[in-house]
Amino acid sequence: MFTGGEALVNILLFYMIFVDERVSKNARSYKIQNLLNNTFFLTLLIQVCVVYFFSTLYKLLDEHWLSGEAMMYISRVDAFSGDMMSSLFSENKWLSKVVTWFVLVYQGLFPIFVWIKRIKIPLLLTGAFFHLSISIFMGIFTFGIVMVIVYILFLEHEHIQWLKKRFRWFSSLSVKSNNTN
Repeated sequence: MFTGGEALVNILLFYMIFVDERVSKNARSYKIQNLLNNTFFLTLLIQVCVVYFFSTLYKLLDEHWLSGEAMMYISRVDAFSGDMMSSLFSENKWLSKVVTWFVLVYQGLFPIFVWIKRIKIPLLLTGAFFHLSISIFMGIFTFGIVMVIVYILFLEHEHIQWLKKRFRWFSSLSVKSNNTN
């Protein structure tokens, strides 16, 4: 099985080929590499926004998403729903509509709101909950986890430092700030 999460990882890894932080500031190629680093880092962020944009666009072309019944129909497919999801959505039209339209609004506004500093963190936390729910309730584990991990790209240096202070395991990750960009 190959999910959208694996496809996104492949695209992002391709862009990462052009990013290299090991170039010394004194090297002749520093300015070129710095330009490549900044360009392809921005490309990574834009790629995630493109994923949300087209996901929303295709959902808007589907009558079940527009009517708010998509979650109800998804919950009736055994391959994409466990007992809990089935019991929540399969016969509950009201809850199905709320969650379906929430997904549409979240995905549709993500490419815009993620650039607004004041609402970025609540947006990313909402998305992390949303994607972890996909992993748990729909059984599409790799997709949900990949999307949560990709959110790290949108964090500012101070957010990474805050997380490192709060979680010891997080501080073991080699997250290096690039203050020269």
